[in-house]
Amino acid sequence: MKKKLLWLMLLSAFSLLTSCSSAYNGTKTNTFSPIIDNNAADPSVFQANNMYYYTHTPSEDKVTIWRSKNLSTVAAGESKTIWNVESGYENPWAPEIKRINNVWYIYIALEKVGSGIHQMYVLSNASTDPFKGEWKFEKLAGMDDKFAIDGTVFSSSGKTYFVWSGWSGYEDVAQNLYISQMISPTEVTKGQKIEISHPQYSWELMETPVINEGPEVIIHNGVINLTYSASGSWSNDYCLGLITSNVSDNLLDSKSWTKQKEPIFSSTSKTSGPGHNSFATSENGKENWLIFHAARVDGSGWSRSVRLQKFTWTKSNTIKLAQPLNASTQQLLPAGEANRIKILANKGVKSKGLTFRKDDQSNSKQVVSGFEDPSENLSFKFSASKQSYTIIVYVKTEDFSNPEDNTQQLSLIVNGKETDIDLSPSQYYQPVQFQTTLKDKNSLVIGSSVGGSKLSIDALVLAKN
Repeated sequence: MKKKLLWLMLLSAFSLLTSCSSAYNGTKTNTFSPIIDNNAADPSVFQANNMYYYTHTPSEDKVTIWRSKNLSTVAAGESKTIWNVESGYENPWAPEIKRINNVWYIYIALEKVGSGIHQMYVLSNASTDPFKGEWKFEKLAGMDDKFAIDGTVFSSSGKTYFVWSGWSGYEDVAQNLYISQMISPTEVTKGQKIEISHPQYSWELMETPVINEGPEVIIHNGVINLTYSASGSWSNDYCLGLITSNVSDNLLDSKSWTKQKEPIFSSTSKTSGPGHNSFATSENGKENWLIFHAARVDGSGWSRSVRLQKFTWTKSNTIKLAQPLNASTQQLLPAGEANRIKILANKGVKSKGLTFRKDDQSNSKQVVSGFEDPSENLSFKFSASKQSYTIIVYVKTEDFSNPEDNTQQLSLIVNGKETDIDLSPSQYYQPVQFQTTLKDKNSLVIGSSVGGSKLSIDALVLAKN
């Protein structure tokens, strides 16, 4: 608390010293980092009501959804905790958000306390707006009593199907992919558990237990593309595979499904463990985007970030993906999203203790470093139109040796109002982002309210909501 008070007192004094500094309004940009959420896993996105809705595996026993008009800023959008895990259950995994017949559903894996295994449950809400109304909780009917996670739903030729990852028996030796036709959005056909994939190729067998999980479906010109994640999610071996079928086939016949012999998306020297994806299209419907998670640091396993990357189609109507983008790569915004304003960190006013440093990974090649002391801060003055913005600050931690535990707080004061955001260690410039309403003339001060490890700041970006 004393450090916090000291930082605020020094901040006030510094603000007086910089009050006469001229404004720098930045430059327009139509690019963004692949990272859209710097501390999350198992992303799920659904488009409805001219909005993008987003959720991911919770860090606590509650389910939260976010929404935004822009896909690239959905993780910083309006949010609401729609359900707290009921007594007797724990460890919520991989919520999947869908809208079926004008009803909202979230399929989620939970453990009954003491059971030791996850099974599938479903939340439902008949309200047009999922931020309103009540969510009903129930077990997904018709499932057997074995381990089951990562359930997803898709429709083809007038029928609806449920696909999930699970065990054939009661021992944790292999996770396979299974399919069942649904009687309703809350019930599968009892006793119908048809295996459509099991780990068989070398890249699926890299860890123990062997794993196929995270199924997700997108249909293009009559071809059903089912992506899935293979090998251990805690390792760099995690990757995406693809199995396909046709809408005219009998999807309950395992022979109707064809697995590609090689992964379609896997680790590079710059990006580790990409997997567990979702799909979305751009606002105009012409671009296809993959939403996936990857390790925040090489080898960091379950310390992950969520990313966006565009994909196209092959002539045979299967997914065509490039390698996972380096986190430092800038890509074009999804079609329909407005240009952003970028203000480089070296255009701000730095306090005593901060230094300029060359960094080829940054946009400007010159970043502002320091922030170990709570008295150190970086100040900006800029003009903007009066409306809601997502403010994005690109920050890298110089110490990322312990990505699970070495968290500190970044403090951002916009027009006198402070927001503290947890900053997880990362070897790339990760987006720290939040929504606020700006005025004609604005001030932004960046600091670490309680100090911590050394930070480097590349730029701040203003994205219209």
